[in-house]
Amino acid sequence: MAALKSKRYISADEEDRITRKIFQVTLRNSTEKASPYPNTNEIYLEKRAAILTGENKSLNLCEDLMETVLIDRCFSGEFDDAEPTFPYLIGCYRRAFEQEKQINILMNKQLEHDMTCIVRRAKSLAVSYCLMIHFLNYLRLPNSRVSSSNESPLVRLLFAKVSPRTSRDSLNCPPGFFTDILEKMDIYLLNLVLRSLYEDLSERVLKESLLSDSFQPPLAALIYLVESPYGAKALVNHPMWLPKGANGLKIEKTSILGPFFHVSLLSDDRFRHQQGDLVFTGTIKTYVNRLHDGLEKVLLSLLENADTQENVLRFIGEIIVKNSSMANLQFDPTCASLGMIVNLGAVMLRLFKTFLNKDTRREGEIDVRYVIYNTRLSLSKLTSLHSSLDEVIAWIFRNKVKRISGTTSSLKTEHTFFCEWFFMTARVLHLGLIKSLSELEQTYEELEEIDPYSLKQLVGAAAFPQRNLDAEQGLDEDFQLCWQKYCSYLYQVLLDKPLLQQALSFYQLVLTWIVDHVGGFKMPLPSTCPIEFACVPEHFVENAIDLLIAVFKYSKLLGGDMIPKMDEYMNFIIMFMANPTYIRNSYIRERMVELLNFCVSKRNLSCYTVTIFEDNQLCLTYLVRNLLMLCVEKEIAESPNPRKFRTNVLRILEFLWKIPTHCNAWRKIAEEDTGFYLVLLKILVDEIMSNLPQSDNEFNEIIPVGEQEDTEYGNKIGSNVSYVIKNVHILAVTSEKITAPFLLPQMVDSVVTMLNYFLFRLVNVHGKSSGRGRIQNNCLKVLLKEVVSIYVHLARGDRENIFPAAISKNSSQSYSQQVFMDATEIVQHEDNRVTQEFIELGAKVAALKVMDSDAALGDIPTEFLDPIEFTLMRDPVTLPSTKTVDRAVILRHLLNYKTDPFTALPLTQDMLIPNVELKAKLDMFLESKQSDGNGET
Repeated sequence: MAALKSKRYISADEEDRITRKIFQVTLRNSTEKASPYPNTNEIYLEKRAAILTGENKSLNLCEDLMETVLIDRCFSGEFDDAEPTFPYLIGCYRRAFEQEKQINILMNKQLEHDMTCIVRRAKSLAVSYCLMIHFLNYLRLPNSRVSSSNESPLVRLLFAKVSPRTSRDSLNCPPGFFTDILEKMDIYLLNLVLRSLYEDLSERVLKESLLSDSFQPPLAALIYLVESPYGAKALVNHPMWLPKGANGLKIEKTSILGPFFHVSLLSDDRFRHQQGDLVFTGTIKTYVNRLHDGLEKVLLSLLENADTQENVLRFIGEIIVKNSSMANLQFDPTCASLGMIVNLGAVMLRLFKTFLNKDTRREGEIDVRYVIYNTRLSLSKLTSLHSSLDEVIAWIFRNKVKRISGTTSSLKTEHTFFCEWFFMTARVLHLGLIKSLSELEQTYEELEEIDPYSLKQLVGAAAFPQRNLDAEQGLDEDFQLCWQKYCSYLYQVLLDKPLLQQALSFYQLVLTWIVDHVGGFKMPLPSTCPIEFACVPEHFVENAIDLLIAVFKYSKLLGGDMIPKMDEYMNFIIMFMANPTYIRNSYIRERMVELLNFCVSKRNLSCYTVTIFEDNQLCLTYLVRNLLMLCVEKEIAESPNPRKFRTNVLRILEFLWKIPTHCNAWRKIAEEDTGFYLVLLKILVDEIMSNLPQSDNEFNEIIPVGEQEDTEYGNKIGSNVSYVIKNVHILAVTSEKITAPFLLPQMVDSVVTMLNYFLFRLVNVHGKSSGRGRIQNNCLKVLLKEVVSIYVHLARGDRENIFPAAISKNSSQSYSQQVFMDATEIVQHEDNRVTQEFIELGAKVAALKVMDSDAALGDIPTEFLDPIEFTLMRDPVTLPSTKTVDRAVILRHLLNYKTDPFTALPLTQDMLIPNVELKAKLDMFLESKQSDGNGET
């Protein structure tokens, strides 16, 4: 027995009226008087009316006839002049929506229920047939759907829904239409719809440019769809969510999300023809922000959905792995574009901040063992700060043994989402943002090499380099391409100040996390490097330093507000820049020094940067010593650019010398660790002597000290002479308060040789290149003043006439009384006190009248001669090898080598034994020579 229909409270005429109003069709000819609701907009379905009449059925429209009359209206082919099918169906939905709003004010609940069923059935049919039209389009023209004539009207409707301001379509999306699709459609049908929509959006955005707003409708549509749980699931389950076996470039071009991250100036040739005024209206900055805002919303929706989070991590992990070679000097052609990776990093940074702010305790979730145990990123293959693969394996084995024995909790092999996001963000920034900053520098160097004059003209004095197509068109084609590439990095990367600020904050956390493995920001460090610290990928630290160097280097363009609080960076640098036990790679520690050099450069000095050098406790206690240690150790000598490395160290030291606390620390080191300081002095003196100009012309090409600062767009170190100046300058400023080490027997002769030779050459250049009493090259005059000041400073601190005696003894090489007199004449108008003291020193040297004391002694017995230099011994000491040598000679030897010169066995200063017996015989010999009047000692 058939089920009885439930009682209906709506009349047939009312049902007919509502249905006719929604679908704008009728089964009654409007000319007939029998039509109670004549409406000129209604289409008369004559054939359907005839069929119903022949079957003696009512001509009232009802719910049961809805789909039939809808098919007649849309697909019978009888009404080609009527409104097109898709807009008509949208109109049906809109009219049904309006009817539903009116129903809600009825007082009769039973009647309200019947009417609601009718309009909802009408809405459902309208949605279903719109989707059918979409599929007909999608299936019939799979290769040309992007053309305007064949594009899906459903996509246009979606754009009208999510981006009405940018949509040029006259079709308006009625309220609730896409909600009905996402919430009320059959799951199988919904997946098919969404799959085609995602493909369409992806194909569209791949062809769009950052230089217009055309990428925004597809992005807004994507955001809208993934906010629905069904939409999010359909996206990550799409076959092209992560194409199987795809390389980095194919993921960018063919995956669903890849093209959205592809939108970038860095991968858009259209930027070459874009006028410069686009930049200065803030358009690019606005578009970049809109792009990143939208992509952030997309990923956030997917990550907050438990059903889709893992798919996102898998997608990003695959991007990292397939593009890992982007860190190399040369790009692999199968890698994605740099623009895509930069965009991905920007979005990941935003999300990292969001996740961290939700729960600051999450910092504790970052587990260094992820480097070893994760199966997604292969981080264990990266170069670590200090550990070898064998050490890591041994560490793993020890922990496993402990786990088995039950002495500790088991090792975690699964990590939290936040932990994964931390390491993924670090990797993506390494491949994207940091790589782009490196490319920026390399591109500028290429421009300098091609045409430095044109580069200077284009950069000009403006606050920011401007694109000028007229100026560019007259340039070499290679230069044009390189310049356009350079500007794209400037405009998209450096103009994105929020991106740089978020990256700086991220790396501050990275450094803090790394230091936590050694007990925090404190010294001294443990004697052995913990494996947890040692196995951190070294690029984590290198990238942090590189980023901050870029911010300092471009501070004029970015503004001083971009420089972050430096405490974490400063503490980290002080702790590790001179410690190869913790950071093996000397290049990273060299970059730390370069960063400090930028901090103290004139254009970057601010109240804050000065304050941190004066207030930071680690800085006050350790910075000077660590910098001096770098000068002494082999770090600088083994650097690819030792001159630049040492110059940076000396600039920082020069700055610190002016700060009383650091100056006192420096003096304390010289007083308490004389052996260490002597090595330092010898290195400085040797550097000066080995880099002195070989001709007078080289002296005349000296770059003034004030012009040796780093330029805004490059870091050019001057000539040999400029390098010598920096070394001389540091001796000049420090010798005023530190003199004792210069006057020690093992040091004084080397210092005097350097000073006398320098003085001789400078005076000689003066005599050849200028009129009497002046030097045309003012920089040479400054250098001469500094050399003179070293003489005076050492003479002030000399209480035993060691210094003048050494000068006079050096006369056979470069000293002469005439050179002293000429030098006095040149500098006499500069500083009366210094000039007077220099004159007095010259007089004292002349008065000693010691031209060559050893020669005046005549024949010297062999036992009194030093066996190393064959000069008269003054203070004989016996070595463990029983050899007797002069104390000054062996101490000079120990400055370079810590071994006995006769046996190569280890030798230190405290192993030297005074030869009292030989010293007595030597004194008697000298006294006898004096009494005979044969010489002076």
